[in-house]
Amino acid sequence: GKAQSVHFTHKMSFISKLEWTPTGHLIVQEKIWEGPLFILIYEPVGNSIVTTMRLDPENQLRWNAAYTAVYAEHSHDYGASTCIHELRGYDFAYGNPFPDFHEIFNVKKNENDPLGIPNGKSDDLAIEPSVWSSDGRYLWVTITLLHKSDDGSYYEVGPKQAGVLEFRKDEVRFTMLASDPRFDYSFDESPETTIVASPYRSHRCP
Repeated sequence: GKAQSVHFTHKMSFISKLEWTPTGHLIVQEKIWEGPLFILIYEPVGNSIVTTMRLDPENQLRWNAAYTAVYAEHSHDYGASTCIHELRGYDFAYGNPFPDFHEIFNVKKNENDPLGIPNGKSDDLAIEPSVWSSDGRYLWVTITLLHKSDDGSYYEVGPKQAGVLEFRKDEVRFTMLASDPRFDYSFDESPETTIVASPYRSHRCP
């Protein structure tokens, strides 16, 4: 067929890696100057970018065992923004991106990010993946709400909540599993993926 443009890098950046998926999508990794990797997933038939993500340079894309879904993690580099933890991803089996956690948790977004990936306007989130299910249909995650101080120098860190992403035909669906504000929740990595609770103690970040 004919050649078509996929993506032009930002100023002072370059394409660091190209990778085809088993589903025929093209994963483009752009190295942002003094910043993270910018990940674009391109679908050739529709000639469209289906989702974008940021990835910490020292990390890798994390696939499920079936190689049908992937996620990327990113934490910012300076000041209070180091407390933010992004989790974005894509389900290739059904063609669905991860949900917008800012919308799920009603956190106002700043829409002016140069890469088009919003963060919170003031308050924000730390979304951290725990473990894939053995069949790759579920990803357990923890969610922490970050409440910015009046001077913007730190966040008050809320209780860590526990939930799961389910990869369904119609969507990647998030379900809350544990959110008692008296506790911080985490997961052990046993085959049963048990939720572990510990008393919540308020603290600041950084």
